[in-house]
Amino acid sequence: MRLKPGARVLVRGDGSLQVGVRDPLILDDLTADERRFVERLGTVATVSPGDRSRFAVILARLIASGLVDQDLTRAKEPTPRAAINDGGPIGCGIALALARAGWAVAIDDIGRAVQSPRGTYDPGSLAGTRQAAAADTIRRVLPEADVCAGRARVDVEVIVSHGAPLLAAAVPLMARDTPHVYVTTDERGAQVGPMVIPGRGACGTCVGLGRALADAAWPRLSLQLTAGRTLPHSTPDVTAQAAGLVAGALGWWWSARNGPADAAHGWLDTVWTIDHHAPPSTAAAPASPECGCGAAGPVGDELAARRARMPETS
Repeated sequence: MRLKPGARVLVRGDGSLQVGVRDPLILDDLTADERRFVERLGTVATVSPGDRSRFAVILARLIASGLVDQDLTRAKEPTPRAAINDGGPIGCGIALALARAGWAVAIDDIGRAVQSPRGTYDPGSLAGTRQAAAADTIRRVLPEADVCAGRARVDVEVIVSHGAPLLAAAVPLMARDTPHVYVTTDERGAQVGPMVIPGRGACGTCVGLGRALADAAWPRLSLQLTAGRTLPHSTPDVTAQAAGLVAGALGWWWSARNGPADAAHGWLDTVWTIDHHAPPSTAAAPASPECGCGAAGPVGDELAARRARMPETS
């Protein structure tokens, strides 16, 4: 147990200590021993049982303020696993961001590596497919990364497409209650979202129904966009922002998956729009009662039937 990385212990000059910078905790009227204990938390990784008891009140305040890194004291959790259906620039960038965050990543894209723009992969990679070239590139950057090319059993999936969300890819995920997030590129940049937890927030079909209400031609347009299977592409700054948003959304889901149902609900029912050389903007993407995904009404017959046909897993 120690303070979170980056959480500084600062002397305020009035006899009090400040822990942290944004939303800090201010500790007043500390004894000399208490001051030394707080300052020591920034450098040591263990706290003796005796100190836990003596300074229990201070520890409780630090923990409640979210300033203590308790990961060192918890039992090791399983490694979260994510799959990405794109091995091009944006998929490779997202996979690298997730690998840096400690995720095991599977890249499932059998397209040819030569289809990707120059500079997408490490110059030393001789892989012929996009999935293998992306996995090879990540291993060269992060030798310890758990990354594979092809399908794998995962906890969450990232669905990357161009022009319109690839709703067909989410059909089996909805049936298996597998969380997933959409990344959709276009000529201006990309859109990230919604982050879908089946039954808890808007799904891709909910968003499509909302767009159809605003533009009756959208279903026809969406079919044309997804049928063409144009490879997703983006500029480096859009890729970096998309990767950060995906890593944030998946990191929230993994940390909150056993918590309250409404924890950090802001990641749900939201689509982020990223334009070249511009900060991301957000738009609400509410669940549709006409969808049948269960987020805003009962589960529809089609989804219920698919779930009933899914093999049970232990």
